[in-house]
Amino acid sequence: MSSYIAQSPNSARKQSTTKPRRKPPNGTRFLRPSSILKHSSDMKFLTLAPIDANYTFRAMLQTLSRPGTIEALALSDQSQCLPETALMLALIDVETKFAVLSSLEDIDAKIWARLLSSASGAPQAELPKAEWVLSFGEPSTDELNSLARGSANEPEAGCRLIVACDKLSQFASDTSDTSDTSDTSDTSDSRLHDSTRASTTIGLRGPGVNGQITLHVDGLSENFFATLAKINNSFPAGVDVWLCDQLGHLAAISRSTEFNVMQFQETIA
Repeated sequence: MSSYIAQSPNSARKQSTTKPRRKPPNGTRFLRPSSILKHSSDMKFLTLAPIDANYTFRAMLQTLSRPGTIEALALSDQSQCLPETALMLALIDVETKFAVLSSLEDIDAKIWARLLSSASGAPQAELPKAEWVLSFGEPSTDELNSLARGSANEPEAGCRLIVACDKLSQFASDTSDTSDTSDTSDTSDSRLHDSTRASTTIGLRGPGVNGQITLHVDGLSENFFATLAKINNSFPAGVDVWLCDQLGHLAAISRSTEFNVMQFQETIA
């Protein structure tokens, strides 16, 4: 599935054979999201440094090729953007149509769409025509059903969706891979999200998954995943999804991934 991303107009300068880093390197930091969100109406621009664009692009490829695994995304002081907007800036350009959604009262989708368009030159579009979509919080069922899915002959026409959630955690039934996803930043300056929102645990199987892997998502409901499963039931048509939490943890669900909602009596830390 990574070949879909590699077809981006900017892919030539972003591809690298260097192994993606699993921990934020020395000298990098997680962004303080609330400080940016609070003053977003006064912001004039977003910036993503070339070194961060390259790292972000590789992290997106890595997570899409290994659905359900988590990468820790860290940005240098040269960049000024949220982790989820960094994902957009790493891929969109003047030839890429995009849209921004928000189900959160404290985030104005129009402001962030303007900032992203100004930073990248990418044109805004309505959902059915958007190649990339960023959603702050859970998109509605109607919004999900409006996303472009491509077709068997043109799967690359399917939308790529980035969803900002509250927190990601993961464990695998197979212990062959144990990526370090420990928090490396102070959470006292937390994002202005409602901590009482839904949490869902899904089990993922399919290409890139060794056995089954379990992903716990705070901030997205079972309805989101049920709708996504219906959208992706006609592979190779469908939607590739990246989930990004407020600490910069990133996980993906490719359109080829099979998943189901799981129930646990104990809360997953």
